[in-house]
Amino acid sequence: MNKKIIKLQIVFVVMFLFGINFADASVVINEVQLSPTENRFIELYNNGSSSVDLTDWYIQRKTIGGSTFGSLVSKTYFQGKNIQSNSYFVISRSDMNESDIIYPGLTLTESNTIQLKNSNQELVDKIGWGDVTDCGKICAPNPIDSKSIQLVEGSWVTNTPTPGESNLTESNTSDQDIEENENNNEKDQPEILKISSKIISPKIAIAGIPFYLNSLTTSNRGNTYAVGKFVWNFGNGTSRTLNTSEPFLSSYEYEGEYMATLSYFSSVFSKVPDATDKIIIKVVPSEIYINSVGDISDPFIEIGNKSNYDIVLSNWVIMAGIHYFLIPDGTVIMSGKKIKLSPKVTGFTKEDLSFITITNPNKEIIVTYPQLNKKLIYNTNSVSKNTNNNSISSITKNELDPILADSKIINLNDLSANALDSSKNIPKSAYPLIGLLVIIGIGITSFFIVKQKTNTNEINYKESGIRAEDMTIVE
Repeated sequence: MNKKIIKLQIVFVVMFLFGINFADASVVINEVQLSPTENRFIELYNNGSSSVDLTDWYIQRKTIGGSTFGSLVSKTYFQGKNIQSNSYFVISRSDMNESDIIYPGLTLTESNTIQLKNSNQELVDKIGWGDVTDCGKICAPNPIDSKSIQLVEGSWVTNTPTPGESNLTESNTSDQDIEENENNNEKDQPEILKISSKIISPKIAIAGIPFYLNSLTTSNRGNTYAVGKFVWNFGNGTSRTLNTSEPFLSSYEYEGEYMATLSYFSSVFSKVPDATDKIIIKVVPSEIYINSVGDISDPFIEIGNKSNYDIVLSNWVIMAGIHYFLIPDGTVIMSGKKIKLSPKVTGFTKEDLSFITITNPNKEIIVTYPQLNKKLIYNTNSVSKNTNNNSISSITKNELDPILADSKIINLNDLSANALDSSKNIPKSAYPLIGLLVIIGIGITSFFIVKQKTNTNEINYKESGIRAEDMTIVE
């Protein structure tokens, strides 16, 4: 008997757990309004049979040019909240009487994607509108002013906002919407096909840091083209050809302004593009720096951002000693702000922090600690002059090794240069004396050469002039 009771209890527990999972899955994003700003809201709907505890739930947002989701409505606002079965839950920017959460910082713009996650960080629902491609199930249109996008029978429609109430259906659609539908039907008449492409990219990029590029190619008949030939030119001497429209990573090595262009060909054999688009991308320096490091009791690392733009540090690597730390995806350091990484996260010790390097995803060194300020210039052709304003400097081992940096190193190439440079310091008044000494030296040298030659000739003459008949025997 006891065993049967235990089995029944287990069954009830399993059913209860499955019921909770089903309830989580039943919560959907049901309606969104963007403008007017003060009337902005997000509506959730629970179509399940049980209430759902929303504690520790949260909503994230991604813009059309963003590669990762950022926080939109944090867990703090959902503490102690729940949504009843077949009920609505409204998060609004201002008090609308129907609001369950009032959040003045609610930021929603055209072409955004938002996603709802539960306390286990599991994706519950996602919606995208406008020109984004990350829409979850079905992309919604950009809602116009004083209108909202509403989920009706599995599709997104634009209609009069109904926060906290059931969405409008075709039977109770306003006369204005009926008129709009009639106008749309008139537009369904055959017309000349026009194809247009749009580059989806951030307007600002960080030098050396990869970012996502994408495109959207559509026609005036409502068709979307994802297959063909997509020819990209990035304006920095590089290009890329794709057969499908899909997001991909790109980067610029140097700062400046670059014009990126896209040409779409419906057939790989076409010579003339069916649609083109262009965009100017401004590339700015990263200006990431190491602000401070901790001591033996707390060996933290504090990183700062001097630039005027937020910088995504996804997959950057911090090398400290013989260890490294991979910065997780989605980490952002805001403009003019600092973030402090605990040793509990990085695993670094005080000994590791004696020398630190930070590299971007392209494995380029962005910053070092201590900062290497001494720049040594070596040039075997010239010594101290540059032929133009652009001087080339390189970091040598002397900068990395204090012992070598403090040692006395003789550059043999500099000896001749120093000798030449020393001649420039002779005063002009000494030139006559130097000339006289040179003349005297030449005279003395010539005298000894002539004398030595004369003696040699006399010896040779004497040796060659003695004959046997010239000699007389004297008794």
